[in-house]
Order: sequence, then C-alpha cells, then structure tokens
Amino acid sequence: RRPPRSTQGVSSAASDVYKRQISASMNRELVINRGHKVDNLLNIPLVIVDDLESMTRTKDLRLTLTSLGLSDELERVSNVRLRSGKSRLRGRSRKIKKGPIIVCSKDLGIGDACKNLLGVDLVEAKNLNVSDLAPGTEAGRLVIWTKSSFSNLSNNILKAVEINAS
Repeated sequence: RRPPRSTQGVSSAASDVYKRQISASMNRELVINRGHKVDNLLNIPLVIVDDLESMTRTKDLRLTLTSLGLSDELERVSNVRLRSGKSRLRGRSRKIKKGPIIVCSKDLGIGDACKNLLGVDLVEAKNLNVSDLAPGTEAGRLVIWTKSSFSNLSNNILKAVEINAS
C-alpha cells in the first residue's frame, strides 16, 4: 500500500464544498428552511458598505441590523434555552441559536460590538471556512458581507462567489 499524497485534488474538492455552501447562503428558500426570519429582507445575500467594520458599539450595530430588516431574526436568536441536569453542572446549560454571520475584511472595532449580540458571529474573510457557513452541517446560514470582504477571500471561495453572482 502507498501512503496518501497531499497533492491529489484536495483543492478542487474543497472549492466544490465552498461553492455549495455559498450558493446555499444565497438561496432564500434554504435560508428560510434553516430557521432564519428573513421575510423583511429584499434580497439575499446582504452586501453592506465598509462603514460597518468600524462600529464599536453594540447599540449601533443592533440599530443597523434592525434597519436592514433583521429585527425578527435578532428576536429569534435572543431566546436562550436553559437546560437542567448534568449539562448544567458541566457548564453546558445554555443553548444559543445561530443567527447571521458578518463577513468583513478587517476588524476595526465591530468585533467588540458583535460579541454582545447573542447568535451574531463575526469572521474575517481570510478566516472564513465551511463550518462558519454551515454550522452543524446544515446549509443556508444568513450571511452579511461587507464590500471589501470580497477582495480578501481566498481564491477557491472567490471563484465560488463569482459563479453564484452570475
């Protein structure tokens, strides 16, 4: 038997996975099936100006997301399920739902604003991976992109975004 080689088409398989997950996050039906409340949104995916990256206050970020039509989504995510029993004793008593993920090019303060919003995650474009786009292997997470985040994506993901945009 030969040992596996690391050069055997891994990048093409990875880019196929990214293509599927990104296309799922751009499909309104899959995003709704995942449980996101996006009835008030005009279009998916959401692409926002880069001023969002420099927000430092949670209050400002919450107002921005509400003005985009995500107030129902923020309310859905804010309901925390408390567990009792062994899980509570072991530090796993809270079950927090996954809400929208914000993909930015640089964290200029938005990380401090995001960490106080339950279920809202932030990731830099260079660190974006499949588990961010499909937590629990369930495709169709609501993604909020900043305009400059597309320039910082890796080549595989950028090809997938270009294919889905056309």
